[in-house]
Amino acid sequence: MVAITGRVVKRQKSESGPGLRRSGKSSPANLRILNTAKTPPFVVEDGTTASEETRLHYRYLDLRRTRPRQNIALRHRLILEIRKGHGRNGLL
Repeated sequence: MVAITGRVVKRQKSESGPGLRRSGKSSPANLRILNTAKTPPFVVEDGTTASEETRLHYRYLDLRRTRPRQNIALRHRLILEIRKGHGRNGLL
């Protein structure tokens, strides 16, 4: 996380265009690092070579990968359908 201080000045007509959503441009005077980030214990991508123990320890990172996220979503849909079926049959 960083903190930037400085001035925001209005753009000149020649500097504005259809792709610019803001009407000003910043002129940073000071940049201060508030917090540094640690390097993740493994690369968060499909086909990672991290051990299962490491991936389970950092589960919140592992769930950013496609396959584990899809597995969780499938499990949710499956359990939801089972509960709906139980409800229709009066088992809940």
